[in-house]
Amino acid sequence: MGLLAEYAVTPDVFDATCYRSEEVCGLHLQVLREALLYDGLVRDLRGGEWRQLFVDSQRPWHPKGKELLKKLREQSRLVSCCLAKPVFNRPRQIDPA
Repeated sequence: MGLLAEYAVTPDVFDATCYRSEEVCGLHLQVLREALLYDGLVRDLRGGEWRQLFVDSQRPWHPKGKELLKKLREQSRLVSCCLAKPVFNRPRQIDPA
């Protein structure tokens, strides 16, 4: 068994209104389904906020997208990812020499 690929997927992928038609959305989700369920893991970004968006939002999620999310959870392929710590850029000091 090979290594699994990790994916971070934007929620728009599951939104039927982001495609020309609902049928086109379904076709794309079918291709994505094969890759994610058999060869990959999906990161639940921002400490679980990504997954919660699908519960709280009234967006028109495609039925195949809902099914895919359910299967990702059932197969433990939806993996939590903690919030990133803020990065502070310190000004570089110039060496006077």
